[in-house]
Amino acid sequence: MEWQPIETAPNNEIVLLTGEMDGPGDWRIKCGYRDDTTRSGWKIWGASWEPSHWMPLPQPPKGKE
Repeated sequence: MEWQPIETAPNNEIVLLTGEMDGPGDWRIKCGYRDDTTRSGWKIWGASWEPSHWMPLPQPPKGKE
């Protein structure tokens, strides 16, 4: 799946988030979810930037068979 505009991100779901930190080309990627109690509207673990795009989390690896 391609990166989607942040306005289309789902509610109540942990997703991958990205945004530019210190200028063009300085992209950061973290996990997070919508949280209307924060200034940005997002809870992003270990980040202080606001996301511009989102993507669903990938499927976890398959266990040993």
